Amino acid sequence: MVDNSYILYCSHATAGDKNANDILPDPRTWEEAMSATDWREWIEAAKAERQNLKKHKTFEILSKSEVRDLIRCRVCIHTCRNVMKKKLDELGRQYRHKCRASFRGFTQIERYDFHETFAAVASSAVVRLVIALAIGMGLKLHQLDVVGAYLYAPLAEELFMWAPEGIHKFKGECWRLLSHLYGGRAAGAAWKALFRELLVKFRMKAINLDETVFVLQSEKKPGKMLIVC
Repeated sequence: MVDNSYILYCSHATAGDKNANDILPDPRTWEEAMSATDWREWIEAAKAERQNLKKHKTFEILSKSEVRDLIRCRVCIHTCRNVMKKKLDELGRQYRHKCRASFRGFTQIERYDFHETFAAVASSAVVRLVIALAIGMGLKLHQLDVVGAYLYAPLAEELFMWAPEGIHKFKGECWRLLSHLYGGRAAGAAWKALFRELLVKFRMKAINLDETVFVLQSEKKPGKMLIVC
């Protein structure tokens, strides 16, 4: 049950903010984004996404001759769509436009375009247990958000993709993917494997009861430990 005072506070906070009530629905296509009143913001968001992909070395651009060879050999060139969202703060006020290139994973073929897809995540019960242990043992709690996590995971298979509209530099731009994108069938599993490998390098070990919880105990200070969930 939600406290009535909280509902009253939220209603007053958003009602007094003109931006909260005037926010238009998120565009579903690039054409809708370009016909909206805030089309300039969407262009800037698409430019920022391309820079982010380049920074992570997610793709390399194929030449026209390479694209023709792919088409002649009937190699599957996958497609991608822009997922565009207006980010809101805790009071419902818009503070940024976000554009993300999302791979159309439903076009991938199992055992050819991807293999492992399972990526275990910590259950709510495990998270509560870790919080209880931290409080009981006097440990500090920190929340970590890895921005663009999937972009760090290297791609084992060879995948080609048409650059999404708005993010591409020219019509018909084709990419060879070097790392995973959001929407890919194996992106979660690849990120999980990469993150696990990183934790193992720091001598952390997964507990027997749950593979999503890693522990590192201090050798110099008994009772001091680092828990990653």
